[in-house]
Amino acid sequence: MTEPVLDSGILQYVPKGAYYEGTDQQYDTVKDVWDRLLAYDRVLFALLSLLNGSHFSKGMISHLLLSNPNEGKGMITKDNPNPLVPAGLDDEFEKNIILFNLSKISEDSMPRALKNLMILAGSDSNAKRVNNSRTKKIILEFIQPG
Repeated sequence: MTEPVLDSGILQYVPKGAYYEGTDQQYDTVKDVWDRLLAYDRVLFALLSLLNGSHFSKGMISHLLLSNPNEGKGMITKDNPNPLVPAGLDDEFEKNIILFNLSKISEDSMPRALKNLMILAGSDSNAKRVNNSRTKKIILEFIQPG
């Protein structure tokens, strides 16, 4: 795998069709970039979600992090021999990134934050339900803080 080519569109993406390109085609293109970046360096992918971006993109990035098991190590590959953090991020750190994003989204729009939780529950046609203990803990912690 070569270094993925990044574009601000992966953070700004909102599913809207255009005259020349349908919503599904746009989503597939952006999803492919997200998948390649996640495979290249999980830490970079997680930290990328802290940058400004659309609420939908942040929700889908959270979905990808939670639906792909965290191996607890950096993504050292032939093409990426020096990942950002070779030891990787533990589940607690990823959880804090996702909760931080949800809290920032809820400041702008609580319905959108709840919709991002619904993406994890499988309500979005593009995302399967994420059914694991990490996801359940994040949902409960967001709904019942403290």
